[in-house]
Amino acid sequence: MQPIVPSQPGPHTPPPHGYSGQAQQNGKRPNKPQSAVLIALILFAVAGLLSGFTIGAINRPQSANQANTKLTPTPSTTTVPTATETKTAPTPTPTIDILTTGFGCPAGKLSSYGLMEGDQTQLTADMQAQKKPVTGSGTCNSPEELHTAGIATRLWLTKKDSDFNKKLVELTNAPWASNDRIGQAFPEEIENALVFDPSTPQVQKTDDQGHIQWKYTVAPTLPPGNYYAVFFMSWEGKRFNWTYLELIVAPKK
Repeated sequence: MQPIVPSQPGPHTPPPHGYSGQAQQNGKRPNKPQSAVLIALILFAVAGLLSGFTIGAINRPQSANQANTKLTPTPSTTTVPTATETKTAPTPTPTIDILTTGFGCPAGKLSSYGLMEGDQTQLTADMQAQKKPVTGSGTCNSPEELHTAGIATRLWLTKKDSDFNKKLVELTNAPWASNDRIGQAFPEEIENALVFDPSTPQVQKTDDQGHIQWKYTVAPTLPPGNYYAVFFMSWEGKRFNWTYLELIVAPKK
């Protein structure tokens, strides 16, 4: 079999595919590889430009109107009810004209009504001012307390005497019964028979409740016997009243 000899191209025959010879002189047309590179560069440039526009549109700053139209949340306000404190006004103490009305016998009380001779136990005595009874005779056994401050008081001891009350009536008419002399001993008083605690002196004034208390011991030198503890009160040396309670000092065995 005879080999096939390729024919030589003629002057007008196109070159085979893949031919890399010189471009034709008449058309001066570039070859295909160069055209492909040029088209790729153009497409890449266009793609870059488009991507630049897209990123710029996404990241562009907001306008002044948009920045200022942000909604600020309004803080909630909770109204807490205020508790109203109710205060009860104190009941005013009525003003009592003692100079006009006077007062009743004071209510007296002893912590002990008897003790042994020489006993140095501390005792107490309490006195409460009383209103003058509206009905009945006398000024004692009043059912109402007199709540008045500043009534001068004195606690003292005297020998028991059946005529003692009569003597007191006479004594209270004497000048020494006035307030400026109530610190002095009474004519029937056994001086220093009661030894008072420094916190509760013998002469005191009532508190705003008309009350007073003494702390005392009986003098060890007081002989056995029956005595009266006298609760005496005076208002400005013009109104007086008293109560006396029996105190027994028993002899030692």
